[in-house]
Amino acid sequence: MKLLLRLISGPSSVHIGTEFGGLASEGGLATALRGLTFALLDMDLPVCVIMPAYQQLLDKIRGGYETVRTEVPFAMTGSTRHRFDILRVNIPRGDRHLSVHLLRNDTFFGGKEPIYGPAVCGVPDRFTYFSHVALQAISELELQPS
Repeated sequence: MKLLLRLISGPSSVHIGTEFGGLASEGGLATALRGLTFALLDMDLPVCVIMPAYQQLLDKIRGGYETVRTEVPFAMTGSTRHRFDILRVNIPRGDRHLSVHLLRNDTFFGGKEPIYGPAVCGVPDRFTYFSHVALQAISELELQPS
């Protein structure tokens, strides 16, 4: 089974979440996503994470990321157009590393408010936007989850 999984290019599991333990956390979701992700990584299974690039997270890691894509166009509703950037943080884990892809858009994630707190655009809009761009990011990054 491991041999078959190693033949797959890129992550076979893509975890999409609004928080991840050690990076951005408001509660149990961060702990659960981190535990599940590292359990798969420890089993030598390919996995990555996609999450929002909250301003407080970017402040915390202080440039410890690389820019993968910039100004990716995205139309959310009607003629409203937004762009987002894809950043990557590599978290070491033994002799491997976990790639965490951060989706940045200052309109939706640029404030200093808590993860689920009020934003200029409102929490439902933030969640809807993130859900849509996370799926687009899978394509932009040419990930092929199984």
